[in-house]
Amino acid sequence: MRRRSQLVAILVASAVIPRTFQQSLLPRSTPDQGLVTGITIAMVYMMGLLVQDGVDLVADIADGESNKLKSSNSGGILVSAAVLGLGYYLQKKIKYSEDEKLPRSATRTSGYWLQNIGVAGLIVSALDVANESFSSDKQKAKERDLLPYIIGAGLIMSLAGEYTRTKDEEDHSIKDSLLESKPLRAVAISTAVFSVLAALAYTERSIAKVVDKGLGKAAPGLEKSWMPIGHIIGAGTLVFAMSKFLKKTYADIEQKASTFDNAYEKPPTSSFVSGGRQSDVSWDTLSIQGRRHISTRLSKTSIKKVTKKAAKEPIRVYVGLDSAPSEEERVELALDELERTGAYKQDLIVVISPTGTGYVNYVMSDALEYLAGGSVASVTIQYSKRPSPMSLDRVGEGHMQYRMLLNGISKKISDLPKSKRPRLVLFGESLGAWTSQDALMHGGTDSLEALGIDRALWIGTPKGSKWKEQVNSKKWLNIDSDLVATFDNYEEYLDLKSQARNKLRYVMVTHYNDPIAHFGVEMLIKQPEWVANPEKRPKGLKPNVVYRTPTLFVQTLIDMKNALKPEPGNFVASAHDYRGDITQFAASVFGFKVTEAQLDSIEDALRENEVKRAKDLEQ
Repeated sequence: MRRRSQLVAILVASAVIPRTFQQSLLPRSTPDQGLVTGITIAMVYMMGLLVQDGVDLVADIADGESNKLKSSNSGGILVSAAVLGLGYYLQKKIKYSEDEKLPRSATRTSGYWLQNIGVAGLIVSALDVANESFSSDKQKAKERDLLPYIIGAGLIMSLAGEYTRTKDEEDHSIKDSLLESKPLRAVAISTAVFSVLAALAYTERSIAKVVDKGLGKAAPGLEKSWMPIGHIIGAGTLVFAMSKFLKKTYADIEQKASTFDNAYEKPPTSSFVSGGRQSDVSWDTLSIQGRRHISTRLSKTSIKKVTKKAAKEPIRVYVGLDSAPSEEERVELALDELERTGAYKQDLIVVISPTGTGYVNYVMSDALEYLAGGSVASVTIQYSKRPSPMSLDRVGEGHMQYRMLLNGISKKISDLPKSKRPRLVLFGESLGAWTSQDALMHGGTDSLEALGIDRALWIGTPKGSKWKEQVNSKKWLNIDSDLVATFDNYEEYLDLKSQARNKLRYVMVTHYNDPIAHFGVEMLIKQPEWVANPEKRPKGLKPNVVYRTPTLFVQTLIDMKNALKPEPGNFVASAHDYRGDITQFAASVFGFKVTEAQLDSIEDALRENEVKRAKDLEQ
């Protein structure tokens, strides 16, 4: 016989299915829809179990020795009604605010879960009462499995809610999703995903039962009241096992990041880059991304061919995570490389913070070298060798060494005669934007000016950036709002009056449909402002797309997977692909004087370069 908590959890899990088909930031394929539905069902089922077991614990304690709440349907109805009332009260009492702290959000979200569990508990009790009332054989009634009725009730309840939500609007998100995908395949995938996650849930619950039974022997009067503690121990065991698995996975990824491309196996012969004979940075320590960045530096001949003007040899400095054992030593290596290569004799020095793998956007690097006529030096220090979602634990190290690097370069430039000082600019993409921005945390725009940073361009900044949050709030006295702004596209930038545009020096480009800019773990307990506030809602996101936990969290998580699917030579300005924005923004933000014809010529060259790189990497 299934426990009451299992029936309640199955009901709330089945009720969430239609909601998983609602629109999110990006279109979803059939497999992705299966993932969204399967993961969401599993998460809701686990949460339903946990909350209902907690309710049972409180009921057991309140019940004492009378056993009235546990022995009758009327007792179950009373408890569920009380839970429903408490959940409703918490949600009404604690109103949503964009600026609220997470504990407040967690309290209101707890009310949401309590209300749902209360409703589910009432339905389970009602079905149990109906089962016994309409059956002549009471014994068979007790043995009857109510699971099909529970699932049906959940689906009916959810579909009714979806109809109410969309009846007055031209929204057919569920129908459209089914037509665009293959529903049977999506169901099969979601079932497989749920089965795997259910197996983990079963393992966790088995551990919880062992703990419950063991502790129950020590305190017989509370035999059924140890399940929440058992859940904590069971979940902790799974988390420990998962951490061990991730540690091994990280090690494998980092080992692969040190491999060599066939096309870029040999160290460079130029003295204008890191990794060559004259460099103190070993070629072997640059990792695969660093070697790609260095090997694809443009020559002054190739620059002249595109721009039709005389050019200098551009400089690329790169220090890998393995190039030195500490942040301080890596920064010292980078500063030495800038001196050795003659970087301070260039017109422009761009300090780049790479993505998690150490990747530097080659479209940006090439664009700057074309735009500056080769008179540019770029410097990059790697802080991780793992993909950005797996490098969040390295953000702190990334922004610390980035700030040390900025301090060293700024000091060197300030010691030069004013007539010989190069312009200092910043660039960061994705996690690199986060690490470079948080190097300036609490400093507003004043810290940029104090360091002598002339311009900055960031693309695809993740939601986690605290500096971005601070400057966008416009509440700090050290923020000059005329100097910093965020845009979705270049047309928005051009829509500014020329006077306002000329004042801008620090620009963030963030697409409205970029899930990486909108995703945060706090979405599990707090409604994001881009859903709650109509003025911040991404363009194209329908008004009836609402926040429900964990549905929107899972949808946005899957959107992140699909945010960047570049096709070599086909520049796009959507989601997390910013190649279609870079040239125009770089030319304007960094203050280059170029004609439309020159920009077109550079764009053509950038596409050709990208196609060639892709072919080289296939060797």
